[in-house]
Amino acid sequence: MKKRYLFPIACVLIVALIMVIVIISGDKEQKPSISIQDIEFSFTDNAKSLSGIHLCDNGFIQVSGEDLLTYTSFEHKASITLCNRLDCGHNNEDCVAWFGTDNVNMVYYYNDKQYLVLESRLSTYSKPVLYVADADGSNRQKVISFDLFNSGASDYTCIDNMLYMFLSDVDISSTLEEDDNGYFVEKPQTISLVTYNLDTEEMNILKMFDSCYQQFYHIEAEYDGKIYFGYQYSTRPQEDLYDENDMEISEVHEEAFRMGVGCIDVSDEEQPVISIYEDSSVTFIGMDDEKIYWYKPDETEDYLPYKIYVYNVVSELTDDFMVNPDVPRSSITMANNKLFFNYWEEPGFAEYDLQTGKVVKYEGVDRYVVGEYNNYYLLSGVALNNHFSAYVEYDSLENKNEYIMLNN
Repeated sequence: MKKRYLFPIACVLIVALIMVIVIISGDKEQKPSISIQDIEFSFTDNAKSLSGIHLCDNGFIQVSGEDLLTYTSFEHKASITLCNRLDCGHNNEDCVAWFGTDNVNMVYYYNDKQYLVLESRLSTYSKPVLYVADADGSNRQKVISFDLFNSGASDYTCIDNMLYMFLSDVDISSTLEEDDNGYFVEKPQTISLVTYNLDTEEMNILKMFDSCYQQFYHIEAEYDGKIYFGYQYSTRPQEDLYDENDMEISEVHEEAFRMGVGCIDVSDEEQPVISIYEDSSVTFIGMDDEKIYWYKPDETEDYLPYKIYVYNVVSELTDDFMVNPDVPRSSITMANNKLFFNYWEEPGFAEYDLQTGKVVKYEGVDRYVVGEYNNYYLLSGVALNNHFSAYVEYDSLENKNEYIMLNN
């Protein structure tokens, strides 16, 4: 071939290659991007804060794995860092969205203000502190320092103008004390439900459980002025629950270790905690249509039926029913009038429709349904992880390609 033909042929090939690349690139869905300027700070529409994560009509806000306050927009299908500085590196205290030295226990937007409950990581005996700021995070000011501790029992929930917290009289880093024989033993704790009104700045402390050990409390729902929660605690210190080899559970474990579902009327300071159901093994599932659901994990085995307990908050009656999703042993979550059986040891989950009784299995899916909001399922990479790692519309759960993945 003569040399004078080589150059035109090479040009044609280059142009063709560019066209192919453009076509291929055009077929790929471009990841949406938004900036803070695109957002109207309307985070107060039907808002609530559960497990420290703020939910609202148009998206949700949480602290990412990089200690940054991020907003995920349902509309834009993208996440941004909630910082209004264009030249910010989001890596130090000059950034209003960076929390590298604090634990963010709660973020909540109310009346065009941002509320945060923070605990310093720099102090051994840190108590939770409530801060308020403008919606964009600027002008942050301290509101109140709560004179109780987060000792592993804490849970923070905001509904309307009310902040609810489980707090302890003992700091988690000082739960051991030396006895007369020189042995370190676990100190008992008193757990209180603390309520704080964001409008009136009034605080109430309702003592709930005295002399308990190894406790955990999680607010699950609010209905007609009552707070419903799951709890676990022991009436004996940890050293009493195991034998001398510190391996096998002792005989006193079953009677000392309690788990259950309870409620308390926050408007009545004299009313004690109402125990709806208590046993040595109870796991709260969720609340839907004025009904609360839980189950007992020790009653479940691989591919066998599950016994689900249900409590009607209106009639105050408890019932139970059997579900056979024919799946490996799972943790159970709830959303959109459905139970989700999230497999423990392999990717996948099963969906059980409470209205029709239909079971649908999603094998090999490495995301789990952990909640819902505004016609979206909220998903996590690990079952029951507080941080959402993806979300998807109700009707698209079966299509993994429709999952909107987050960079947490």
